[in-house]
Amino acid sequence: MTAVDLFIAEQTEANQSILLRLQNIILSSAPQLEEKISYRVPFYFYFGRLCYLNPLRQGVAIGFCRGFELSDEQGLMEAKDRKEIKTITYKNIAAIDERVLREVLQEALVLNEWHYRNKKK
Repeated sequence: MTAVDLFIAEQTEANQSILLRLQNIILSSAPQLEEKISYRVPFYFYFGRLCYLNPLRQGVAIGFCRGFELSDEQGLMEAKDRKEIKTITYKNIAAIDERVLREVLQEALVLNEWHYRNKKK
């Protein structure tokens, strides 16, 4: 069992199902993703910090580390009082629209890779 698997197992039953579904979608979005616990929550890395999963009292938020640079064409992201990160909160597993989430993830993956490649030049 990985550290992330242990983290998920410690969550409420309702959040476990959301976390497992989000974990599956994230990990299947790119084979090179790295998953580890950072800042006490599951983080996903692809050419740097991509996103993280944050269990809440009622639901799970997926935070995108370059959220303010994403288009948010779907209108799902919340900025709150943050300067970089935007989140999408899922209160139950039925609320997860996999197609839409994959669109956001793909944009985030491309953005991270673009920043990485242009930083090297």
